[in-house]
Amino acid sequence: MSAARGGTDWVGDISSDRMSFMDARNYSVQRLMEDPTIADGIMWVDSDMVPEAGSILRLLETATRHGYTFVSGVYHARRGNHRPVFFNYDPKTDIFKQALTYEIDTIKPEGGCGFGFVWTSTQLLLDIRALPDFDPDKGSYFPDHHFGNVSEDLGFCRLAHKAGHQLYVDTGVQVGHLGETEVITRDHHLRVLLATKGLTKVSVV
Repeated sequence: MSAARGGTDWVGDISSDRMSFMDARNYSVQRLMEDPTIADGIMWVDSDMVPEAGSILRLLETATRHGYTFVSGVYHARRGNHRPVFFNYDPKTDIFKQALTYEIDTIKPEGGCGFGFVWTSTQLLLDIRALPDFDPDKGSYFPDHHFGNVSEDLGFCRLAHKAGHQLYVDTGVQVGHLGETEVITRDHHLRVLLATKGLTKVSVV
């Protein structure tokens, strides 16, 4: 995890326990919030991500060019049906549903995402902290994954939505996810997607 204009600010190993993920991510945001002027935001990259060369720069360029405060690349579940790890969200029902279709090399609004490869701006984090019902004693930015029956990642996405920020997914940023299937390059992504027997359909543009 990195949050500095001049380079990496802090890096730490965390266990596979989901509470450790929650604690580490909250700690990272809290470090930045001690002095929000030190960085424009946080680039989140999990240790099992395998980005293509230039992926971080492209994601940051997408955010800068369009003024986005919340941007994700595309990676897929590393087991099972290998669906993409981003979600539609209905605020009326407060339900996240995993996306099944997307076109490559587009930028699309979405309701939620995993935090394997994500950019969050400092302004987004400040606006979440300013929410009237924000309570750092109840999970902070990444709420306890039991809260609302969603992961800590989607808990953050819910707060971002309440703070008036839109998540955008740049589907041209294809990121590998090490696991049962090592989905690494764009060609690997396409082969896995086509092998899902209709669960995911991809249009290459």
